[in-house]
This record gives sequence, structure tokens and C-alpha cells, in this order.
Amino acid sequence: MARPRTTKKSESREAGLRKRAASRGYTLEQEGDAWYVALGGTRWGPMLSLDEVDEFLPKGQ
Repeated sequence: MARPRTTKKSESREAGLRKRAASRGYTLEQEGDAWYVALGGTRWGPMLSLDEVDEFLPKGQ
């Protein structure tokens, strides 16, 4: 079975989401294929794609 390719686009998107999360006090964590967002000891997730993470995080002002 072939392994999915990691592209620069998805890496830069992940970096952008991490930066956006950090600017609002959230921590973005990955466990296996799932993403979690943590704030003050509370975790939200699992989110199965960066699209779900993007939808969850507060938008810019």
C-alpha cells in the first residue's frame, strides 16, 4: 500500500493553523491521524482533517 505524499501546501497550511491557534492561546496537537485543539486543560477533538481544525478555530479579526 502506498503512503500518502506530504506536500509543501499541507505543511504550510498546518503551520498557518498552528500559528493561528497559538495567537489565540490554543495548542494544536496531532495523535496518529487525528487532530486535537487544547485550551486550559480541555481538549476538543478528534478532528480528522485540517479542514475541520480550520472550521473549529476562531477566525481572524
